[in-house]
Amino acid sequence: MSIKGFCTLGLLITSAHIHASGDDLFDLSLRQLMNMPITGTTLTTETLSSSPAAITVFNSDFIQSLGVEYLHELLDYVPGVQTQRTADSNFSYGFSFRGRRNGGQSKEVLLLLDGQVLNDPRTGAANGSVRLMTLDNIQRLEVIRGPGSALYGTGAFSGVINIISKKNVDAVAFKLGHLDKQGASVNTSRQFNAFEVDTYIHYQQDKGDQYQVVDSFNDGNVQTKDPRSLLEIRAQLSGEKTHFAFYAQQMQGDDFYSLGRISNDFNKNIYRHYGTSIKQDFKLTENSHSYFELDYRYAQANIDTQITAAGDLFAISNPQSNDPVFIKANIRSEGYRAKFHNDFQLKENLSFQWGLDWHRNSELTSEAKNNFNTGQLYDGVTPVEYYGDFSQKTVSQVESDKDMVGAYAQSIWHLSPLHQLSFGLRYDNSDSVSSHWSPRVGWVISVDENNVIKLLYGEAFRAASLNEMANPESPIIKGNPDLNHEVIKTYDVIYQHIQSQFNFQVGGYYNQYTDPINIQLNENSIREYISGNDSDGYGLEFEGNWNAQKYTWVRLTLSELLSTPDNFFIQSKSTASLMLSYVKNAIGWNLSTVYHGAREIQINTDDFEHIPSSWQTNFKLSYNVNKNWSNNFLIKNMSNNQFASATQEEGLSEGVPARGRELIYSLKYLF
Repeated sequence: MSIKGFCTLGLLITSAHIHASGDDLFDLSLRQLMNMPITGTTLTTETLSSSPAAITVFNSDFIQSLGVEYLHELLDYVPGVQTQRTADSNFSYGFSFRGRRNGGQSKEVLLLLDGQVLNDPRTGAANGSVRLMTLDNIQRLEVIRGPGSALYGTGAFSGVINIISKKNVDAVAFKLGHLDKQGASVNTSRQFNAFEVDTYIHYQQDKGDQYQVVDSFNDGNVQTKDPRSLLEIRAQLSGEKTHFAFYAQQMQGDDFYSLGRISNDFNKNIYRHYGTSIKQDFKLTENSHSYFELDYRYAQANIDTQITAAGDLFAISNPQSNDPVFIKANIRSEGYRAKFHNDFQLKENLSFQWGLDWHRNSELTSEAKNNFNTGQLYDGVTPVEYYGDFSQKTVSQVESDKDMVGAYAQSIWHLSPLHQLSFGLRYDNSDSVSSHWSPRVGWVISVDENNVIKLLYGEAFRAASLNEMANPESPIIKGNPDLNHEVIKTYDVIYQHIQSQFNFQVGGYYNQYTDPINIQLNENSIREYISGNDSDGYGLEFEGNWNAQKYTWVRLTLSELLSTPDNFFIQSKSTASLMLSYVKNAIGWNLSTVYHGAREIQINTDDFEHIPSSWQTNFKLSYNVNKNWSNNFLIKNMSNNQFASATQEEGLSEGVPARGRELIYSLKYLF
């Protein structure tokens, strides 16, 4: 069915039964929303005003009102966070917290889904093997900016994204849209004796947008597209004290960029991620809560890409061939984690938390099928054997397992109704890196019921990931086995003003970086990982919400990187978002826009290319037919702006283009 036909069907359904019902977005005052439970900052239940962190929280109603589909799109509405499309694949989007990002992968952010770590075991990236995450099944999203190693250890360097899934939902939804987009999802919730089983399955595909980009191997431009598909499965089995979770995602993208290169009809990326966890709650004392948790992750990336132009190896190949060098890479990794956590309520105003955890990340396979002998090519051996097919493979040395053991302790002390102090300290040790202590201190001052001041200090570290240390002779990006772990020290000052119809928070931060792991272009214009020079930076963040009228919500965020290290050039100094939402009875609409300031791309060791600033505006119209049926119409990038993201890949002087205007219709039924 065409999108026109599907929209007509939706209008017929809505006209068949008009039902006026209030929207949950405005059922709660802003003061009540400020008191939503938050668990990611201290592993205890806090609120926005009491949490010792710079944090933004979205509930499901707010998320569903916005004109966004994926996690990376939603993050653009968080102050201090910005997302950019990367050239790793056609479904790759990186995000940075306060300007810090190493290449196209978000290795500095820890991503949690119902307590389960989703970061890729090999790269350590939050956007590693999980590239596109849908929002339909998210009950609450906590975005914590600043060091988190005092609780979570390595990886929680610049921040933490904590996702809590929906439960007790029975629904089916369908989606049709521009670019021949088709999608369907189903939520189910069932009770089996003492256990509740919640599942979510989502599938979608589209044929991609059209782009005119610089040819990776020849002069001039070339046309390409970015078709992709996504399958996502989440399942939870919850009892009184036992919780089991499973998460799986598979993505496929053809053409467009693959490892920074265009090769139509050959480029292909397939990413798979499977994770499972089990958690057992128990009590050591009457006034305590403890749990033991085990989880496992498996990630696989199949990457097809072109390395050289046609004819480059003709003179040195045997038999001689004009074919380009093609590779079909297969990379597999896995991760294990065990965690023991305890929460003791020592007094009414004093609690103490402590725990132990261990995790192991392993590279299982790193190999590539080639049409030439790439081992000879990289070693400078001539002539280079030409295979003519992909029957031969090159196997890279697998990196050694990385084990990390950590112990942490935290105390939260309510000195008075106006003052709350929190102290945290964690010790981590690994054979691959030296040990590290990560402290954290927070002082939350409730000046009165409308005003809160937060004074925060935190320190975090990140050990080099397996892929940053592997393949030091790679022609694409050189690893470095001698990398030190990087350290960040952050000071935050935050002021919150809270009223029933209006609130805002404004904060300033100062970051100090020691031995930062950076990517640079060497004299041969090949990217390589290095331990950079110590540096610092500071910035400002603002977030405000206003119920302008009973049915109208206005939200504004502003961020400014006032001073940054030299290698932050691919990030915008200024970012902003503005949202206007209106809901009355069964009808609602949302108009939102995101601004990214100018950025730069490094062309070679000395030259940079300017990427202009950009705006993207989305519009969403929703209609609830009755308590069971609802539908909405979404326009993404409604002005069809042609803008690009900055990247660190060689030769992409114009950046990575974003998709143009997309029109999407969705129909949902609750049963």
